Amino acid sequence: MKKRGLGKGLEVLLGDSAVTESEVHANIQMLAIDKLRPNPYQPRTVFDEVTLAELADSIRQHGIIQPLAVRLVSGQKDQYEIIAGERRFRAAQLAKLSELPVVVHDVSNADSAALALIENLQREDLTVIEKARGIKQLINNFKLTHEACGKVLGQSRSAISNTLRLLDLSEPVQQAISEKKIDMGHARALLSVEQAEQQALLQKILLSGLSVRETEALIRDRINAPRTPRLKKNCFVKQTEIKLSEHLKTKVNISQQVGGGGKITVAFSDQKTLKQLVARLGLNSNSE
Repeated sequence: MKKRGLGKGLEVLLGDSAVTESEVHANIQMLAIDKLRPNPYQPRTVFDEVTLAELADSIRQHGIIQPLAVRLVSGQKDQYEIIAGERRFRAAQLAKLSELPVVVHDVSNADSAALALIENLQREDLTVIEKARGIKQLINNFKLTHEACGKVLGQSRSAISNTLRLLDLSEPVQQAISEKKIDMGHARALLSVEQAEQQALLQKILLSGLSVRETEALIRDRINAPRTPRLKKNCFVKQTEIKLSEHLKTKVNISQQVGGGGKITVAFSDQKTLKQLVARLGLNSNSE
């Protein structure tokens, strides 16, 4: 299968071709808002309601100054996909606008996806996790190396690699980063331990208000602590793990230690999942 490249349409929208500002303005047209739809490759998953409302107020007073970049959806009459400008589109919906200024570009599906990713990844208000997911999507979709992706986004290869490493963190840790409950220093420290340990450490960081240095020291002590020898899992233990996982509908791990003891670890991703586990165990939980 031929690798998808970044085509000529991408060069036009990134400004590598000789398209002048006056030519762009000459191509602006008004389009009914109900003919527009978001780009499925939009890396932003959270739109801040406060700043969106502020933008909507500004649009009510001054209108939309910068037109949206859109393309005609193949096979659908009068339906356009947003390449760049979804935040303006959402704010315009709040402002009850019926039509928006747009510039229609003739680009392929591949170029539209690349442009939506690149346009958003170059913005400062994406969370670092959204950026990491967008970069991964860009690399996977267009078979880019970390170095090539860095050139497209104006970043170094190491910056791309370090951002992508954040996706090795467990989902609860990624969420804590997105919600700014922990900073990048905490995240880098947590990368040095397995995902199974990250959630317990995350809770300790949040409950104790640990600084980055305190977190680094905690993890360093944990890594250097002598390990209790664990036995190789026999068939009974493996089968029990499978049966418990199927019954509880989540990942269950059983670790054995010399002397006959051990522990059972049951994974859950959020409070809703925990309550479902409690119900499957036949227990009652009245706490919210």
